[in-house]
Amino acid sequence: MATALKDIRDVLSELWIWLIVLLIAFVAWAIVCIAIAFPGGWGFVKFLEVTGAFLAAVAIAVVNARNTLNQAQGAIDTLQDVDTDTPGFPGGKWPRPGVALNDGSVTDGDASDWRVKR
Repeated sequence: MATALKDIRDVLSELWIWLIVLLIAFVAWAIVCIAIAFPGGWGFVKFLEVTGAFLAAVAIAVVNARNTLNQAQGAIDTLQDVDTDTPGFPGGKWPRPGVALNDGSVTDGDASDWRVKR
């Protein structure tokens, strides 16, 4: 289960990287659009070049994000199996907690014990 959680963490980190790449590409595209709007700007050809590069970056990021999510599907399936398939536990059921939690209180003997105020 720990490996599956680490795999999902890695996938989320990679997705954030692709979002940052998209943000940088968008900012560059917006700067060129603003520069073209002013007299003596870079011109329409530069706009087309940067728009093409931006769209290529979007396409690459979307494809890579989709591939990354597909890779994470195995880890997600593993976590779902742990939730539903419990033959490894005694009696085929999740173990009972070692502490009674019927009222939300926690008294297990360490410094973090607390009780519900009534």
